[in-house]
Amino acid sequence: MSPKQLLAWFDRIAEAPGAVPRLRRFILDLAVRGKLVEQDPGDEPVAKLLTHLMTRQREVLSVRAFQKLAEDGSRQSIRTPFPMPASWEAAPMA
Repeated sequence: MSPKQLLAWFDRIAEAPGAVPRLRRFILDLAVRGKLVEQDPGDEPVAKLLTHLMTRQREVLSVRAFQKLAEDGSRQSIRTPFPMPASWEAAPMA
């Protein structure tokens, strides 16, 4: 179901048993997949953003003497529970 279909059928759907939790899950799913708003093609590539974030994380961790990231800055292969758009990239949690 698309967001437009949801709005067209909202009154009927809202009256169904268990509708509120199901609608919440559906809207959260749309948000996670980036379907609630149009995507901006001018946004910087995710690889560049992840490189910046990992650099910043490395700085913060070294200052606070916490666990350090891999020295080579490599990213591990991460399995995701859902298919991601080609412009997205998964990142490991430190």
